[in-house]
Amino acid sequence: MTSSASGTPSGNITCSATSAIDQNISLSGTITSAPVITSGDFTGSSTCGVSEYAVTLVNSLSGSWTENITGSTFFDPTQGSQTFTSFPAGFNNDIIMTWTENQGACSGRTNAVSIRFNQPVVSGSMDTDSWTWGGVSSTDWTNGTNWYKWDGSKWAAQSSSYPDAGSKIYVLPTTGVCVNNTLNNTASSIGDLNIQGGSFDLGSANTSITGNIINNGTLQGGTGTVTLSGAADQTISGDNSLNFNNLTVNKSSGNLVVSTQTDIRNTLTMTKGNIVNSQPIVIGVNSENPGALSHASGIITGELRRYFANATGSSFFPVGTSSNLRDVTINFTQVPGTDEYLTVSYVAGAPTLGGSDGSYSGLPLVTGDNQLIQNYSAEGHWNIDPTGGLYESTEINGAAYEISLHCKGLDNSTYRCFKSENH
Repeated sequence: MTSSASGTPSGNITCSATSAIDQNISLSGTITSAPVITSGDFTGSSTCGVSEYAVTLVNSLSGSWTENITGSTFFDPTQGSQTFTSFPAGFNNDIIMTWTENQGACSGRTNAVSIRFNQPVVSGSMDTDSWTWGGVSSTDWTNGTNWYKWDGSKWAAQSSSYPDAGSKIYVLPTTGVCVNNTLNNTASSIGDLNIQGGSFDLGSANTSITGNIINNGTLQGGTGTVTLSGAADQTISGDNSLNFNNLTVNKSSGNLVVSTQTDIRNTLTMTKGNIVNSQPIVIGVNSENPGALSHASGIITGELRRYFANATGSSFFPVGTSSNLRDVTINFTQVPGTDEYLTVSYVAGAPTLGGSDGSYSGLPLVTGDNQLIQNYSAEGHWNIDPTGGLYESTEINGAAYEISLHCKGLDNSTYRCFKSENH
């Protein structure tokens, strides 16, 4: 008996014969397997800063790809194995790519892969010399695999490159799959420093910063010296105060513009450039560590706070206007007390702090020797406030001192100095 069959069967094939003594059966056929994605899902930390995924599809005759987030990736819908490239809309999204077979016995069968192109989430004005810390490999600044660099459209993972002189550094607010938000500095030069959260430790390096500093996280002062050396205005801003070990202002042009409290634990060195500040500049931390000021040039136009050692001695306050240094030197001839400080500023303009008619409270005044004092200068005046403010009774208020005022740029009138007692 001879029998034959053809076609594309599926399932089990059964042959039987009941009357023949000898049964010789020869079968041939093709069994079609369902399409399978062998490259697996593409998720986790290995995708951080990566925008391409090579997918491998086997057992397919023809079919098409679909994505669950339209416009998230670039791909050829009808090509099986290929490389998917993420568009920005696809970053940090769970993308499901599904292959549907449309030919043969497996027509209609599907297989899917999950893809997530992870990217650090950074805000600000980036250029192609902007870097953000990942720290996914180690704490080593010079290990390129710890960094991402902005390439114009995405934060690209690095292999060997790391920030060079003048680069913009971004520290991110939270730790996640792609980011460790704690960074220890070892750079000798930084452009902008943007701490969006987390912690940045200046470490032991002596670092030149030529751009701006924004601190919305924690800036640890370290043990080195930061030099602000930009050739244009530089800003210090943010929601949180800044702490430096030593700070040097040495600018070829422009001002240092400060809008958040800036503390210098040890030495503020003013070599060149004004400090235009709306929040206090603070030198020292207590009477055991009162800090120091090294001044060659430059003016502080806002408040300067200095701690005093609990000993006799003098301190210099280089305050004034943007064009005139009207500094103050205060010499304590008695010890001022423990952890005491003075906050000094020069305030331009007429001293109209009281009086509904614009006059200054307390004038006219007849002195003990019958002198009439009724005029005041419209140029400005000095504010010198003790620890805790004018209304606090502190040790420094009872200590004897000598004061010197520099009246540069004032007219040639005769001036008398008055101490205002408001408590």
